[in-house]
Amino acid sequence: MAWQRHYLEAAGTLRPWRSAIEAALLHVERRYRQVVSPTKLPDLDIVIQRVAGAGIPGLGIAGHCFRPRCITLTFDPDDTAFAAAVERGEVARLFGHELHHALRWESVGYGATLGEALVSEGMADWFEQSLLMVDEPQPWCVPVKPEAWDGTVTDAGAMLYAIDYDHPAWFFGRGRWPRWSGYAIGYALMRGYFAAVPDADPLTTDEIPARRVIDVAWPTLALGRAA
Repeated sequence: MAWQRHYLEAAGTLRPWRSAIEAALLHVERRYRQVVSPTKLPDLDIVIQRVAGAGIPGLGIAGHCFRPRCITLTFDPDDTAFAAAVERGEVARLFGHELHHALRWESVGYGATLGEALVSEGMADWFEQSLLMVDEPQPWCVPVKPEAWDGTVTDAGAMLYAIDYDHPAWFFGRGRWPRWSGYAIGYALMRGYFAAVPDADPLTTDEIPARRVIDVAWPTLALGRAA
């Protein structure tokens, strides 16, 4: 297993934060080797870049894993929330989330439908929490207000297997649904799956097909109950 770091700093240096970034990556790797598998980790290219305005609002950091064996971590030190986010361990949390996507790319993939995206994101959030032994979910896991839950879940259920779904609208609030709705539904969906399948482990979900999760857990997203 080899993790190659690629720092892209033509737009600005990340040197003052390199030690914190490297410590976070090493922490995630050590935890994975301790509690999951020392042999299953794929080779990875980790692209680490500084891009103004590209971080998650309130963090100044973002992560992506759009294809196999490549994770991108984006940092915006000019964001007023950045320093506090680094201090409280958000680099490791975001990297842990993206690591699950990388593992999933090695088997069933991220998925092309809304339902597959909901499951992949929900799995990644539960994986990150379990891997890093964090009790508090990320803000995007529970953002849907009770009065919006019923309609949002109903709309998602009507297009679970659509491949032409609007990802930014479902996950980033760039449309008719509340911001981060996809993450909230995915997180609740996996909570229902773990309740229904007691021996399921958040650390070893990367090869589970999304359809299996949906068949088991979608009925748990009862209308009238908030995420």
